Amino acid sequence: MKFLAVDDEPLILDVLKSTLAESGYSDVILAETAADALRIAKAEHIDCFIIDIQMPVMTGVDLTAALRAIDAYAKTPILMNTSLSERHHVDQAFAAGATDYITKPLDRIEFATRLRNVRRMISDNSMAEALKQKSNGVFRKAFRLSREFPEIDHMLEFPVFENYIKTLSRKNLLANSLLSIQVENAAKLYTETTIKVYDTVLADIASAISGALSPAKGLFTHTGGGDFVVVLDRLSKVDPESFLCKVRLAMSVLEMDYNMDGIPVPRILLGKQIVPSFFSSTKPALLLERVMDKSTPRATPVVLPSDQSLRAIMFS
Repeated sequence: MKFLAVDDEPLILDVLKSTLAESGYSDVILAETAADALRIAKAEHIDCFIIDIQMPVMTGVDLTAALRAIDAYAKTPILMNTSLSERHHVDQAFAAGATDYITKPLDRIEFATRLRNVRRMISDNSMAEALKQKSNGVFRKAFRLSREFPEIDHMLEFPVFENYIKTLSRKNLLANSLLSIQVENAAKLYTETTIKVYDTVLADIASAISGALSPAKGLFTHTGGGDFVVVLDRLSKVDPESFLCKVRLAMSVLEMDYNMDGIPVPRILLGKQIVPSFFSSTKPALLLERVMDKSTPRATPVVLPSDQSLRAIMFS
């Protein structure tokens, strides 16, 4: 693996290089500015970036966004390395396309864990790409694969979303709730249409979720099989039913097009909502498992008003 470490402090770059060497990674390029990093990235094939957030002229967040605009680095792991740990810095980094987030001073054990995650992500991306190259029949077995639509605001790839949840501190977790939104007939959509049509419908749903999030803070992901998980900022006081109504309202505009094209109209259900508290476990991984668990209780449909009533509610 070839790494590119970017930081305006030479001492930090030396520490990163020596720490990577201890973990068995000797192919490391160093850059002190974002401009140098972009030049190197275009000249070399980089497998993983480690980027400082606070840099002069062009910040690490801006550099991340610029790298994501390069096709070759659309899915390349990007670790943000910074002393900033406030929620808005974390959100900005992940929204720009960061894969994971590590804080200064560098903890060698934590860093080793992040590197293992990087290797796993590279392996997962390679597997997903291989599946896409196979026949349609083989690819249909991958129904549970998560799907990502990079052009949609607020949306993260599932492995990145996992990293984001794990990065949030206990305080930040308590300020949020996790909400699952599920497409009840996703399997029907998957088996009765083409992969392209299925992905288009999922992208429509993701766009509707993004639009419902726009007035509030939050990020979301598609976990696979038509299931989405949303992080809602509790300070925005958005209740799950109202949020789902906004999603359904946006999707109702497309129902006529779906019917004309013979595409099953997606039936969107409200799944679980997990609200962390001081009296319950706030381990990020456990919270994510709980909101994704469809065994007990089952997700139940929310009785929604007609489209006409829905519009009256939304615009009154």
